[in-house]
Amino acid sequence: MRSQHLAQALHEGVARRGGGPCGAARRCGAGHGPPPRGRVRTPTVAPARPRVKGGPGPGPCGRTRSGRPRRSAPLAGPRPLAPTRGGRVGGPSGLLDEPGLARLVRRTRRAVTGARRAGLRPLLVGGDCAVVLDALAALRDEHGRAGLLMADGHEDAWPPRASTTGEASDSELGVALGLVPDPPRELREVGGVVAPSAVALLGLRDRDELDAAGVATLAAVVGTSVGAAHVPDRPGALVREALQRLDAPAWRLHVDLDVQRTGAFPAVGYPQPGGLTWDQLTELAVTAWRSPGCAGASVAVYDPDLDPDRRSARRPVDVLGELVGDPGAAGG
Repeated sequence: MRSQHLAQALHEGVARRGGGPCGAARRCGAGHGPPPRGRVRTPTVAPARPRVKGGPGPGPCGRTRSGRPRRSAPLAGPRPLAPTRGGRVGGPSGLLDEPGLARLVRRTRRAVTGARRAGLRPLLVGGDCAVVLDALAALRDEHGRAGLLMADGHEDAWPPRASTTGEASDSELGVALGLVPDPPRELREVGGVVAPSAVALLGLRDRDELDAAGVATLAAVVGTSVGAAHVPDRPGALVREALQRLDAPAWRLHVDLDVQRTGAFPAVGYPQPGGLTWDQLTELAVTAWRSPGCAGASVAVYDPDLDPDRRSARRPVDVLGELVGDPGAAGG
């Protein structure tokens, strides 16, 4: 997944909707104006560390699964936090590129903390699900406790050594819950950054995969866990109920775009049967964003190699536009 592509699409798409797409307090480098009244900010874009389980898409070493070098693309607007460096050999924890992951956490954490101190709600666009570690750490620093509403097709709590890839996006929720033994030294402070009772998972559909691998599910551990097949067509009430159960003064929304039905959004490296529709995801995200206590959001996982005409990128831009252009949302 290349964060630059989705970030650029966000800039162009929200600009067409009106308002400053980057939401910066000052004019951004792309020449956009001040933020909309909703006081949203997209201060940074996470580096491209994709979630791929044996499928196509770039790996953390900068090459695609086929071995082709990853192409770079200019980015107008949000500044990439850091390029991903390092090879594909897992560190002591079993996670790939532990130093690169630690840099991601440190830099995103600083950016999110700065945005929160400015009274803004940071919106992280691009990269993969590992960005949630940084954002949760910043929120825990601010409030003492952090919560998470996560719309994802996967639980993302694989023990790193059991993961078929070793990528942090297979295991970031496990790290956040403190379930990963021997995390890299740089990541120990984000281990256990969120309590199980402060986590709500919506849209899951990887139970068969977990059972086949002998990996324990989080269904009985977290505060709320709802599979995709049980998310109603109008999920607003479900979202509000899940948020009422979150044991945290403030929380973040995280959307992994592979929560969508593969036919509706094929630009993901690990397709699955089932999933949410765009209407479901839009209502879910907008309801969460407008709910009290929401301190920010992140949207991740998009593989432009699987979307040559950028057709798939248009729908997440519409969803993001609903958030960035919302003038009256309640913040955390």
